[in-house]
Amino acid sequence: MSAAKFEPLNAAGLADACTSCHGVNGHSTGRIPSIGGLERTRLIRELKAFRAGEGEPTVMSRIARGYSDAEIEALGDYFSSVSTP
Repeated sequence: MSAAKFEPLNAAGLADACTSCHGVNGHSTGRIPSIGGLERTRLIRELKAFRAGEGEPTVMSRIARGYSDAEIEALGDYFSSVSTP
């Protein structure tokens, strides 16, 4: 039996799904909050809260349920690493 080979998560690819609402690199130009450049722990905490159904129900509650912990952490890494406009 061979050891399983895991590909690293493509955080930029995951983040593409966020850009239609939150803007390129998470920099919204409308009423949707910008997430680019926010603190990693805040992003992760908020995505996990959405996933748990905490707070006001929004489309984010449904979207976040589709992400694993590893994917949420990858999104936190990605959006916290982009600079604010």
